[in-house]
Amino acid sequence: MGNIIKINIKNKNLIIGNFNIIEDDVIIGKNVTICNYVYLAKGTVIGDNCFIDSYVKSSGNNKIGDGCTLRYNVTIAKKCCIGRNVYLSPNVMTIYTEPDGSVLGDISIGNNCFIGTNCVIGSGVTICDGVTVGAMTYVNKDIKEKGTYVGIPARRLEK
Repeated sequence: MGNIIKINIKNKNLIIGNFNIIEDDVIIGKNVTICNYVYLAKGTVIGDNCFIDSYVKSSGNNKIGDGCTLRYNVTIAKKCCIGRNVYLSPNVMTIYTEPDGSVLGDISIGNNCFIGTNCVIGSGVTICDGVTVGAMTYVNKDIKEKGTYVGIPARRLEK
């Protein structure tokens, strides 16, 4: 017989798929869908009205705001805070440590952001509200101004 897991679920309107691992101290809000093969580590908090697609991984001690969509194979690093109404496209990855093992800081993604497919968001990066990040972009510095960012490293598209 497996371990008994304590999950704080705000209501019964929760859909959970198959073959998921949900560790202790995970908080799941109202009206949440969690698809198949999802891993939610200890200390993950998921807000209300969220959609968590298959193969999403959370390293724990992070917060996913209300109304977020995390598509197929998104990886959320520990101590990552995602605002409200954020859309993370397939294969988005947030990174907690630098190649040398150092930590530059926590990652913060503001409200109403769209992060494109295969984007990587580096350690210690803060993205302000209302930002769109194009597919295959590497964000290695804070984004402090609303707009659309693309490239390696990310740069703002002019109006």
